[in-house]
Amino acid sequence: VAVIDVTGMIHRNSGSFLWFFWNGQDHIRANIAAAMADSDARAVLLSFNSPGGVAAGVKELADFIAAQTAKPIYAYADGLCASAAYWLASATGRVYAPLSATIGSIGVLHVHCDRSAANAAMGVRYTYVTGGKWKAVGNPDAPLSAADQSHLQETVTALHELFKADVAARMPVDSGDPAAWGDGQVFLAAKAQELGLVSGIVTDRDALIA
Repeated sequence: VAVIDVTGMIHRNSGSFLWFFWNGQDHIRANIAAAMADSDARAVLLSFNSPGGVAAGVKELADFIAAQTAKPIYAYADGLCASAAYWLASATGRVYAPLSATIGSIGVLHVHCDRSAANAAMGVRYTYVTGGKWKAVGNPDAPLSAADQSHLQETVTALHELFKADVAARMPVDSGDPAAWGDGQVFLAAKAQELGLVSGIVTDRDALIA
């Protein structure tokens, strides 16, 4: 079994600084392709201990994982498998976890930081001159207006719908009640299995491989 570890935040591209390394979607894809081409590997295991990461590119990588049919691919929640990590894990259609693992967080998050009060305290005021009504939408130097929030919400909602649709297509969840499993909640493994987010409970990763 070829084991591919995905630990920590998932970024668009992998990289390193000093002794720090971060997972990139490019690195995960390349490792899966190598494992699929390795004649010594009869199966592939994606082992996740990750809170998720950036949304851009996750669906495309999940679709790539789901399209690999030459060998069975499994996923293991090694402590935490949430958000973008679960999107990728669910693409295997076979998600396993120990009882203490945390799974889910099927949702999308966009954070707006309003630093206008801090700017005012420093005597600084920013003016944005744009070509295009939404070019500076959600900028941090002004409170988030209702119009800006509504505009940003459209993208967040669309990504969330893609996420839920992929999970519903690949895991045995109740597609008629996505609020029960796909509204940003996180679950311990037993509850996740009850909801269809986990295929089975195992004692640890070695037991799953065995």
